[in-house]
Amino acid sequence: VMTDRVYGCTVEDDIHTALATMEKHQVRRLPVVNPDRKLVGVLSIGDLTLHAEKREGKRIPDLSAEDVMETYQGIRVRQLTEQTAQL
Repeated sequence: VMTDRVYGCTVEDDIHTALATMEKHQVRRLPVVNPDRKLVGVLSIGDLTLHAEKREGKRIPDLSAEDVMETYQGIRVRQLTEQTAQL
């Protein structure tokens, strides 16, 4: 689905800010811009899934698999709710 609004993040944003933006705006990809507002890449939830780590013991990784899955589930639940309401 195309939209006229673009949501993104900056190279300075931490990963949890990017996840929150994805969930809030129901997007799976974010353009990443540098301080000059030049596009430097695209961050996808798939990329984050590949780099997420499992929590082991008391060690909490910077990006946990649970963090990514919670974001993905939040996106999907809202999309499914909206689709069901349209029926």
